[in-house]
Amino acid sequence: MMRDFLLRLWLRQRGGVQWRLLWLFNSKFMASVAGVVSNDAGQLLILRHRYHAGSGWGLPGGIVHAGEHLEEALAREICEETGYTIAGFRLIEVISGYQMRLEAYYQAYLTGGTLRLQESEILEAGFFLPDALPPGIPRVQQKIIDDLAKI
Repeated sequence: MMRDFLLRLWLRQRGGVQWRLLWLFNSKFMASVAGVVSNDAGQLLILRHRYHAGSGWGLPGGIVHAGEHLEEALAREICEETGYTIAGFRLIEVISGYQMRLEAYYQAYLTGGTLRLQESEILEAGFFLPDALPPGIPRVQQKIIDDLAKI
């Protein structure tokens, strides 16, 4: 009986009220995106991030803004961090199970731009062959690169 009452009450609410209640009573988390970006020579764009643990080397990417599509976020992050433009997005993997974030990994191709590092976040950028990456790439990213090389 109480359940039926709550259901009727819920159904009377308009979308905005329902969304606010869902937001209030559910988990909050971030979405991040990273890319395995290659150039015409088959080399991968790898960045040394100022704020990442370990060596700092890893795939380019960042946090998705509210209302932003994942592909748009990846293109924006790469352009902000390096000045490069990309295209040809292909979703590789989505990783969940983290306490507060969801990670989406894409394959993409360099289409233009001139290297211009965002020095507040990026220390170095380079193109590396998949079998000659700098040391210290995070394990999950190394696995994604290795799996992609097998295809």
